[in-house]
Amino acid sequence: MVACLSDPVSARAQETSHSQVDLTSAINITFENDPQIERSRQQLEIARGGLEIAASAFEPLLSASGSWIDSRLATGPDSADESEVLGFGLGLDRLLRGGTLLQPRFDIERDPGTVADATVNVGTLSLALTQPLLRGRGRTATAADERASRLDVAAAERDLHQLIEGRVRSVARQYWRTVAAQDRLAILQATEDSSRQLLATTRLLVDADQTPRADLVLIEADLTAKEIDRIAAESALFAARQDLGREMGLDAQALQALAPPSDALPTITASADLPTLPAAQRFVDLATERRHDLAALRLRREATTALRTAARSGLLPALDLTFVPSYSGAIEGSSVDDFFSSTVRNSPGLSSELRLQLGLPLRNRAAEGRWLQATARDRTSELLVEELLKGLAADVPTAVDAVERSRQQVRLAAASVRLFEKAVANEEKKLRAEASTLIDVITQRDRLTAARQRMITARLAYAQALIDLRFQTATLTAVADPYRLGDLETVPDPRGGAP
Repeated sequence: MVACLSDPVSARAQETSHSQVDLTSAINITFENDPQIERSRQQLEIARGGLEIAASAFEPLLSASGSWIDSRLATGPDSADESEVLGFGLGLDRLLRGGTLLQPRFDIERDPGTVADATVNVGTLSLALTQPLLRGRGRTATAADERASRLDVAAAERDLHQLIEGRVRSVARQYWRTVAAQDRLAILQATEDSSRQLLATTRLLVDADQTPRADLVLIEADLTAKEIDRIAAESALFAARQDLGREMGLDAQALQALAPPSDALPTITASADLPTLPAAQRFVDLATERRHDLAALRLRREATTALRTAARSGLLPALDLTFVPSYSGAIEGSSVDDFFSSTVRNSPGLSSELRLQLGLPLRNRAAEGRWLQATARDRTSELLVEELLKGLAADVPTAVDAVERSRQQVRLAAASVRLFEKAVANEEKKLRAEASTLIDVITQRDRLTAARQRMITARLAYAQALIDLRFQTATLTAVADPYRLGDLETVPDPRGGAP
């Protein structure tokens, strides 16, 4: 059973248009309707939005400014000097992931001076480079939020894959329960029909005075018991169908139109020599390699470690070194060309500035709090990983053991059915030869019915054990494409690879 479910369009319409629904279609409909999967998709989008926000800290910021200053200075009782200064600035701020801040800037200022003075245009080009020496130094401190957000996106993708695996498991298990309920009902219906036929035959024999009338009471009582069992099986099948529809996410109308399951319970050959399953440790290694929830926890552990490293940087004093090389040019003139060409005409004046700035909080409680939180989150993530690994070490061998024992039960149950079929046939021959009684035949038939029921139970346990083992080893779906199902009716390959 290998199916690609990446395009579940009109799956519901296909399901309702057929008289039966197979397991692949049931899972396909679940992908289309399940609100849990949609919520997980939205959580993934939230994580992607968080990454965009974190990455925005390293986007270049362009700034522009313009100014006009009108000043008047009194020079006497009836006179004053008037000055109008016009300025324009253009700058760019860019924080690098290594912590360096780049700030190139272009400024122009026009000062007309007094009435007797000439208009002077001064242009300056500068580049400020600020490098943290302690707090905020390096990518581990500056880009920690972006790295943690990127890891959170990867973890959210794994969360979605894990949820899909869980939904496949739930639907498949309920699908097989519904198939088993359907098979049990078919067995009980056949048993009831056989008992009713026996009653009709006995009545003919009673009317012909070949059988005591007292035998009718026994057969009628047996038929009543069979009818009770059949009604109980019908109720169980109805409940199983309702549960399957709920697992598939169907509404009331679609649930009423849900077709009966078409797939048969997986079985095995009746050979006494069953192939030995690989050692449980190989499946544990496969689970450790493929489990999406484990991968998500490890990614989040990596994210908390990155944030913890950045929080440690926050405990340090802020010591920044700034270097500003620049050059300026000046030109006289009042035209627009004079205003904008002041930095490229005449010889520029070169200059540089070197600053060392220290910031030392007296308490720094905010940084201490962030450090405590980051340390606790990192430890929590570590414990979650350890807990899940311990769980896998116990759950995977249990799942392997369930597959091994359930397939042995299937083989023995099949042999039991064959033997009871022979016993019933022999007892009926003895009855015809008057070497047995009617109650002996009914007893053997009831035993055959019970054996057939045990066979259904064993096959159901085997089907669900296969599903559980594939869930534990993350082989229900493909790692790269969670909508592509693996073979849900076989034991997964412990060597890994696509299912």
